Amino acid sequence: MKIYMLSEIARLIEAMPTVMAIKEQWPGAKVVPTRTITADNYWWEHGDELPF
Repeated sequence: MKIYMLSEIARLIEAMPTVMAIKEQWPGAKVVPTRTITADNYWWEHGDELPF
């Protein structure tokens, strides 16, 4: 099971019109991740230090 952060879902919804326009222009086009590091990714992987 995969778990997604709300910010990841928001980015997907925000990008959807662009993705659909690209797929309309170039049928069969594949959308691949850009592998950018966002604050969400950093904190998800590294977390916060425990306060004790």
